[in-house]
Amino acid sequence: MTTGGIADVRAALKNYVGFFTLLWFTWLETSLFDVRFATDSVFNRVCKAISFGVMTGFAVSGAIYDTTDVAKNLKAFRAMSIILMVSRLALVAQYGVVLWYLRAYKRTVTPLVGTMACLFVAAIIFLGTFFGLHVNDHTEHDGGPETYIAWYVVACVEAAAVIAISCFWRVVSFKHTHLVERVGLLTLIIMGEGIIGMTKSVSQILQNSTSTSGSDIGIIAASVLLIVSCLAAPVFARTTS
Repeated sequence: MTTGGIADVRAALKNYVGFFTLLWFTWLETSLFDVRFATDSVFNRVCKAISFGVMTGFAVSGAIYDTTDVAKNLKAFRAMSIILMVSRLALVAQYGVVLWYLRAYKRTVTPLVGTMACLFVAAIIFLGTFFGLHVNDHTEHDGGPETYIAWYVVACVEAAAVIAISCFWRVVSFKHTHLVERVGLLTLIIMGEGIIGMTKSVSQILQNSTSTSGSDIGIIAASVLLIVSCLAAPVFARTTS
């Protein structure tokens, strides 16, 4: 394999980890709502249709998700910002409906408003990245602006905040929910697809490269930690429910 081929494999692995992170955390936020408050109603089905649309957007964007050349795929990256924003605003609306029906129970107001605030702030930041993703003559990085990194940071902080609220206010906890089963299903997907895809990429990098750079080791470590964290999620969910 040529040096260019090795670089392509490294870039593909990096893109895979980044894209899967966005997909997983979006799915997680949806599941955190569904396991506690989802009901069979017209509004809920409309929200489900929006969720399916978001996942369809992920599927379309995933084919051209290439962080090595943001400028070339700028429209796709800006579309991803809108997709992430819409997914969070849909959740804000869903939590808002729950808050309306539970407004008489004062103990639920603070955690629900806090959760809505976290999701709304995340949506605003995602919208901000839409305007931040642009290319001009002063862009030094060959791959274009790295505004997309904010997606990963916001997704992680947002999920941690929502889970922390649920742990602190037990009235909206995950007790007696099927969150473990939900996360377990995704774990099977990760084990079946994620690990296989990652090991193939890592194998190509290590077998066809005379030396391994620090960035390669960092990407591989991030891939392993991401999968380990997802595999550990059912255990964490069980201890907090």
